[in-house]
Amino acid sequence: MKTAGYVVPRSPLQINDSPWGLHMHGAFLFPDQYPVETIRRMTIDTGVKWARVVVHWRKHERAKGEFDWRCLDEEVNALRDGGIRMYFTIQADPIPDWHENGGRSFTAATQTPGNGEAFCVYVAKLVGHFGDRVRIYEFFNEPTLGQNGWSPEAYGDLIARAGRVIHDERPDAAIMAYVREQDERDVAATLARPGAAGQIDIVNYHYYRGVPEEANDGTARLRRAARRSRPDLPFWVGECGYCSSGDAIHGRRQSPWGYAIQAKLLLRHVFNDRLTDIEKSIYFLNVDFYASCSSRGQGLGTYGLIQHGTWAPKPSYYAMRNLTATIDDTWTRTDATAAIDVVAPGSFAGIGPHETRFPCVPFQLAMERAGMPMLAYWLPWRPQELINPATVRIGPLNGAWQDPVSVDLLSGQAHEAGVKGGAAEVPLTDYPMLLVERRALELADTPQQPGFDEIVSRLAWTYEVDDRFVFRV
Repeated sequence: MKTAGYVVPRSPLQINDSPWGLHMHGAFLFPDQYPVETIRRMTIDTGVKWARVVVHWRKHERAKGEFDWRCLDEEVNALRDGGIRMYFTIQADPIPDWHENGGRSFTAATQTPGNGEAFCVYVAKLVGHFGDRVRIYEFFNEPTLGQNGWSPEAYGDLIARAGRVIHDERPDAAIMAYVREQDERDVAATLARPGAAGQIDIVNYHYYRGVPEEANDGTARLRRAARRSRPDLPFWVGECGYCSSGDAIHGRRQSPWGYAIQAKLLLRHVFNDRLTDIEKSIYFLNVDFYASCSSRGQGLGTYGLIQHGTWAPKPSYYAMRNLTATIDDTWTRTDATAAIDVVAPGSFAGIGPHETRFPCVPFQLAMERAGMPMLAYWLPWRPQELINPATVRIGPLNGAWQDPVSVDLLSGQAHEAGVKGGAAEVPLTDYPMLLVERRALELADTPQQPGFDEIVSRLAWTYEVDDRFVFRV
């Protein structure tokens, strides 16, 4: 296939809105340990429009009634100046030392009138200080997972109380509630608590899958459960992703691992989210992080787009950058579908017209902008590091293809797609490719990123554990 050009990266300042975001590592809290400016600049350069920032009660109210927002102000202002919008996930664990329950976990079991009231005072001060800079707030990270001490019912009660504090301070604020993936009881129980449903504006869940499409039935159940109380509630994915190496300290999931696999699963997660009508997808994480694990001690979580230590971008970094450059909120999902016929199976033995079972049938997501169609399409096999793509013929989508290009979001390269009888012949692989009319994209004549081998050559294949980088607030 003849090269048609290369995707041109875009700044968040050039984008009105988009579905794509990143979870921000708390490196900005430790400027003596991390190259904060480098990480921040690289994060903005991905082109994401949204960021999830975790804020810590303990960090910002070191003494009762004395609030220090300086490091958070710097992070928020820098991201806003770069064109990124954000939401806060408020963490109250552990309780600040000045409190009578200082140092203890803030859970349903340890919540008292005293620390509950003190937490609400902090929340009101936080919302008042950041004003129109931050409009969306979430209470706690994964609170209803078993080890974190909140039942869905107790969490709903907390949202009813603390959410009212936020809405009293800023009526146009939005409250985000966390629910466990595929747990319809969780969302139903939280929403059923008196006063909770009226405070909740967004529901979000987290998922990490080697085959993200396997989560879709659970997502549908969550929606049905939520709609019994609030038919209009939007859903976000507050975390999704995959580690890039098998030595990740925790949450490795299933093998295989690899830099290409991580990049593929980034694309698989976020396109699958669009397929299931998720409004925003927040990828975890912008940069690798150190963590402690009870069974393995200390080590690195390799979920980041930027590698810890080398501070070099991984292939997943460029995948995100190409994604944000090609798809924003001007592209809307449609229900159109195209016929996809296998011409040659490549590495995917057994796909073809004779096989109709998952995962041997391509997934497709149709979008449209100003009458121009775009199709994302992929095969939902467990991704591999090296693949010989299949060849498929894609039929018309809301009219015959005119001058389409096939876009590889890993490399940013666009190729001319041969058209016969209104159908385009293009590669099919284990991550989303795009088929779109050439005139819909801004393409450069020269590559806008290094090749895969060059990217990987700048990364370290091993690391030394360094206690300085274990996250502590």
